[in-house]
Amino acid sequence: MKTRTLVSILILVLAVMVIAGSCATGKKMVTVDDATKQFAGVYVNTKYSGSNPNEPQKLVITSDGRLENWQVVNDERTLLTAEYSVTESWLDSKGNTYCTVNAKFYMGPVLQGLWKLDSP
Repeated sequence: MKTRTLVSILILVLAVMVIAGSCATGKKMVTVDDATKQFAGVYVNTKYSGSNPNEPQKLVITSDGRLENWQVVNDERTLLTAEYSVTESWLDSKGNTYCTVNAKFYMGPVLQGLWKLDSP
């Protein structure tokens, strides 16, 4: 009798775990390489004059982990450079990609952030 009750409880617990697991919403993971391909590139704000040193006119993000800020597009030297790494990336239910990113700025701090890339 005790064995039968124990088996019944075990089956009930297993069924609850299976049902709960199928209802759970987990992250749909994206490879770091695929996420990086989505945001690597050159971004230029032609409507901005470049007058504020905290807001670059040109941003370069390379797929090999470099960030470069250029105050004005035609500057010979970068305003700011950093190395970045994506530690995790995933899709939300709307198809947007999220990435946790660590950035080490030369002559400055290490920052961690969350980047959201809108779905195409």
